[in-house]
Amino acid sequence: MNTTMTLPYEKITKKDWSINALLSALNTKREQGPALEKLASLNPVKLKKTEIQVDEIYRYIDISALSPEKGMVEEIKEMEGAKLPARATLQVQTGDLILSSVRPERNAVARITDNLSGCLVNNTFIVIRPHQRTFSYLLYFVLRTDNVRSKFMLIARGNAIPTMKTKDVKDVKLPIYGVTDEQEQTAEKLYNQWYQKQMSVQSLGDLVESVLRDFDVFSPVSQEQKHRTLYSAISYCELEGRWDVASSLNEVDLEKEARVPMRPLESLAVSFKAGATISAKEYQDEGTPYIRIKNIEKGTLTDHELVYVSEEWAEKFEKAIIKPYHVLISRVGTVGKTGVADKAFSGALASQHITLVEANREKLLPLFLSYFMMTEWGLTQLQQRASGSSQVFIKLKDIKELLVPAIPISDQEKIILAIKKKEFQQSDQEVKKEIEKLTNEIIV
Repeated sequence: MNTTMTLPYEKITKKDWSINALLSALNTKREQGPALEKLASLNPVKLKKTEIQVDEIYRYIDISALSPEKGMVEEIKEMEGAKLPARATLQVQTGDLILSSVRPERNAVARITDNLSGCLVNNTFIVIRPHQRTFSYLLYFVLRTDNVRSKFMLIARGNAIPTMKTKDVKDVKLPIYGVTDEQEQTAEKLYNQWYQKQMSVQSLGDLVESVLRDFDVFSPVSQEQKHRTLYSAISYCELEGRWDVASSLNEVDLEKEARVPMRPLESLAVSFKAGATISAKEYQDEGTPYIRIKNIEKGTLTDHELVYVSEEWAEKFEKAIIKPYHVLISRVGTVGKTGVADKAFSGALASQHITLVEANREKLLPLFLSYFMMTEWGLTQLQQRASGSSQVFIKLKDIKELLVPAIPISDQEKIILAIKKKEFQQSDQEVKKEIEKLTNEIIV
C-alpha cells in the first residue's frame, strides 16, 4: 500500500504548511465539479457601520440562533442599532444560505425563509446567495452532506477554533453534475417537509408531559398556568427553613396537579449507588467504558465522546458498575439528566457525578422513571433540592425522596408505548431517507 503522495511545487508555496492545507491542495487538484462561486455569490450584501441607524430596531442572527442538528434558525434577536455587535455586518434575503465559518465539523448550515428576510447576520457566518433562487433548496441539502462537510473541514485553519476563510470556501468544488428541474422541484418539496417537521418538534420532556396529562396522571394545563407570571407571593408562615427561590418554586403544584398517588422513589427502588471518581489522566482509548454526564442523552446512553479506563478500576469500584435497566441520574453540575442503560453498556463504570438507581420492576419500570424525570414535575423537585453555589449538586437522600407516580405497571407500559408512538410521529427519519436518496443521485 502506497502511503506517500506528491504535490506540485506551486501548491506548497503558501505560508500554511499544515497537513490539512496540503491535503486540501491535493484534493483541489484531483476533484472535479463546479466551484461554489460558480453557483452562488458569497456575502453579497455588507453593511458599513455608518449605514446602521442607532435608534432603529434590527433583527439579528448570531451563531447561537442556529441549530446545527436541525439546520434551522430557531430564534432571532431584536435590538437597537446602537446595541448591535460590531460583527453584525451582513444582510440576508429569502433563499440565502448561511454557513458558519467556525468549526465546520458542526455542519451549521441554514436556509433563510421569508420570515427571516432582511435580518442582519453575524459575520462569522458566510452568506451564500445562489444565482438561481430555486437552486437554494438543493444547494442547502448538498452543503449539509458529509461529503461537503469533509471538504470544509480540510480548508479550516487553527487548532483551538478551526475557521474557514471566505476566499477558500469560494474555491470548494461541489461534486454535482446535470441537476434536472425535476430534482430541484423534489428538493423544494423535501425542504418544506423538513422545515415543517423541525418547526413542530416537541422536546421529549414536553412530549412526555402531554402524554401524562392525556392519561390523567396529572391535571390538564389550567388557564392560570398558561398565564403564569415569573413571580408569586408566598405567605410568611411558609418561609420556614430554606428561603432560596428554588426551594419554594412550584412546591405545591405537584400535590395539586397529581391525580394519582405519588410515592418516594426509595419505596419503588431496589438500590441506589454512587459512581466512581476517576481522574481524567486515567482515560485511555480502550478498556472499560467510563460513562460521564455527556453520555446521557434523551433517556438513553450514547457513545459520543466516550472514554475508557483500565479494567483494574472496574474491579476497584464494583458498586459503580452499570447493569442493564439501571437508571442513571446526573446529580452534580448538570443536574437531572436521566438515561436507561441497555445491554450495550453493561459492565461500564458510572462517574462520580451520576447516581445509579435500580428500580423495583414489579412497581416501577426504568423507562417510565426516566421519562418522568424529564418533565417539569421531576426536574422541579431536583431544582428544589439542589445545593451549592459554584457547582450545584443533589444529595443521595434527596434523590431517594423524589416523588414519583405510583401507578400499575400495565398503565406505565401503555404510557411508554404512547410516548414512543408520538416520538415516531414527529420523527424526521423518513424525510431524511428521501433527502439522502436525492443527494446520492446528484453527487458524483
